[in-house]
Amino acid sequence: MAKKILMATANHWNSPFKVGSHEIAKAFIHDGWDVLYLSDPISPFHKLKSKNELIADRIEINKSGGKKYFDDKLISYVPYSLFTPYPLPFFNSKFTYKNWNKYSLPNISRKIKEFGFDKVDVLYFDSIYQSFLVNSINFRKSVFRLADNNSGFTRYGKNSMSVEKLLAGKVDLVLYTARNLKEYVNNLSPQKAAYFPNGVNFDNFNKGSKSLPDEFNSIPSPRILYVGAIHEWFDFDLVEKTAKEYPNYSFVLIGNKESAAARFSHLKNVYLLGIKKYTELSKYIYNSDVGIIPFNKLKYPDLVNSINPLKLYQYFACGLPVVSVSWNEIEMLNSPAKLYSNPNHFGTLLKQTIETEKNPEFLMEYAKQFDWKNKFQNLKSLLEI
Repeated sequence: MAKKILMATANHWNSPFKVGSHEIAKAFIHDGWDVLYLSDPISPFHKLKSKNELIADRIEINKSGGKKYFDDKLISYVPYSLFTPYPLPFFNSKFTYKNWNKYSLPNISRKIKEFGFDKVDVLYFDSIYQSFLVNSINFRKSVFRLADNNSGFTRYGKNSMSVEKLLAGKVDLVLYTARNLKEYVNNLSPQKAAYFPNGVNFDNFNKGSKSLPDEFNSIPSPRILYVGAIHEWFDFDLVEKTAKEYPNYSFVLIGNKESAAARFSHLKNVYLLGIKKYTELSKYIYNSDVGIIPFNKLKYPDLVNSINPLKLYQYFACGLPVVSVSWNEIEMLNSPAKLYSNPNHFGTLLKQTIETEKNPEFLMEYAKQFDWKNKFQNLKSLLEI
């Protein structure tokens, strides 16, 4: 009988924002395990935003009763509850965190048993919203993977921090993705903690499509590309300023565009392409000239300094040179990226990168060492499984 892992995650399986947990799930599947990929719950309030593509997808997964992939080796499910944790009064209360699952329809504990995952070999968390599972699931090993300094998010209140600390103290192992998170994790009083940085699905990018995207037929070179979430830590002011200074450069942003649309709609050389499928990203990267990581470290120092940059490895896997803001973790990676501490140097570095002869093979070799395939055995060793 195959071993089982229940993964309680923030992002649903079909999310275009593929994070470390997605790749870890695939690694377990390839190792012969069965996976239940249980993402954060939805509520009646989510249905009010059903026109949002990501929320609509989560609603559809819930209605389906669970979707299966990889020859039924992975089950994806999104719970539904009358209320769920959210940064508003009552919804961000201790009561909500502790009890939303009791008001889930169908009951999430019964659903997990129906899937056959009430007894598992590993219970895995990257989200605190499902911390009740640590008291309701029979497991051999448990792990909490911390990929951010969550105190840096505006939606994280004192009750969120309290739940996070309780979860970190109960699991067997806390993994943190950036060395700057070590002190943060130690303050959570874990039983055991280990540095386990992000990786890259190297083949998905390196061997992905190189064909010219249709949109690029009307977007002239040089193309400055950003792929990822566009939220408050994105340096909107810097990108706007630089786009004005370099009107002949095309700034292409792939990701959620709600916030970006309000800031960049007046700029003819900023192109908002929205969210793209994970498997399609390579063709956008291969046909760009520079990949950028313009995070606002001055305004969100705790958050940015605790990031291990997924997109750095993804850009490099396609041989795309990178210009990024400098922060603690990216400096320690000793990567070939060009880093700026002074935002005024961002445009200069873009210009230098565009005018410098490229060495894509060197960048690809750098990225290859971070392939998730090479990291899975280390994870199993840390979990002692």
